[in-house]
Amino acid sequence: MTKHLSDIDLEAYRNRTAPPEQLLAINDHLAECDDCYGRSESRDHLLGDVSRAIRRNLEGVLQEQVEHPDYELLTGYVDGTLKEEDYKTLSAHIESCQECRNDAGEMRAVKARIEVESAAGGGSAPSPAMAAERRMTRWKRLVAFFRAPGYRIAFELTCFILLIAATLWVAANRSRQQIAGLEGRVNQLEQANESLKRQAEESDRLREQLARLERGEHPQPGPTEALKDGNYQVRLDQKGELLGLAALPIGYHALVKDALASGAVFMPAAPTTGMGRVGTLLGAAPQKENFELIFPIGTTVEDARPTFAWQTLPGAGGYTIFVRDTASGAEIEGQVGARPGWQPERQLVRGHVYAWMVEANLDGRRVRAPAPNKPFASFKVLDAQTAREINLARTSWSGSHLLMGLLYARAGLRSEAEKEFRNLAAANPDSETARRLLSRVAAKHE
Repeated sequence: MTKHLSDIDLEAYRNRTAPPEQLLAINDHLAECDDCYGRSESRDHLLGDVSRAIRRNLEGVLQEQVEHPDYELLTGYVDGTLKEEDYKTLSAHIESCQECRNDAGEMRAVKARIEVESAAGGGSAPSPAMAAERRMTRWKRLVAFFRAPGYRIAFELTCFILLIAATLWVAANRSRQQIAGLEGRVNQLEQANESLKRQAEESDRLREQLARLERGEHPQPGPTEALKDGNYQVRLDQKGELLGLAALPIGYHALVKDALASGAVFMPAAPTTGMGRVGTLLGAAPQKENFELIFPIGTTVEDARPTFAWQTLPGAGGYTIFVRDTASGAEIEGQVGARPGWQPERQLVRGHVYAWMVEANLDGRRVRAPAPNKPFASFKVLDAQTAREINLARTSWSGSHLLMGLLYARAGLRSEAEKEFRNLAAANPDSETARRLLSRVAAKHE
């Protein structure tokens, strides 16, 4: 305030009906103006009552603004008018809050300019501009800044550009998701087609067996030779009944009987994908160097966090592996050092087919495996129900290479099935049945 106080101002001050900001301004004026002070009550009584009212007001504000004190509290902090307890509390907050520390610094700078201007004017009151700057809160200054015509136009133009950019990004992201969804759907249809083919082949085989039975052509009895299967001696008698594994569940019993009688091993078709050919993802850039993927390729894996392996490319400074869920389109990328191998941090989705490839960083160039003219390698993660069945069978029948080999083969676990049948053939070197079962699995593995 630069003018003398009116009677209305003094009355509002005595009754403390004015807003806190006006009370502070009147209080400051009375402290500097003897004329206005002479028109008021006694200095001690008046200033004491008002100071106590202001202090109570500030205490309430301080309790409500624990996180960020308002302008009046910061003014009291800078001027040193807060009581000791409030000053210590606010000091602790300002020491830990960069934003409030910056505001306090700005207030000190404004106060210093006011003091310089007052000294230059012979002790006159601060100019209206300085007083307005001191009272203006941070958010009001921000509003005033953006209300300026030039800045308002720039701000609106920036918001418009950001809106357009966000719209384009959302549209592009939606398109990518749609493309990924369509690719996933195509792969699902391919897998469904393969499954239908296998079912049709199995139906044809069963129809042929049924037709032979209707013609009175009964199958020959199973082989009578005994297979050493761990701690068991397994064979079919002259009537084709299974001996040696009589305690097997009925489903497993029929599986072993059929394998011994026919020498056939059922194994689903290897998962395949058309992703990654030239022009699909990486273009047709030729590459001179080549290296090969090792595992998993065209098989089913039991572990939902499989360990990927590939050949070392001499001179490569590192590798990047890309794994894509063909059903959902979700992608995983892993950065690998010079050692060729990687395991995902999270489990893959059981029952889904995945495609994968590796890029080697060779002197700033990227060398891909498989080569750009070949599709990505593919594998399937064993579904949860079959994984539980395999675990239960291992608990009770891990000693039977024959049964476990058949179960692994039926689940599509090629490497595990081949290992079991090799053990069975090693334990029965003269058995044609053991060699025939192994050949069926090894041939399909290739």
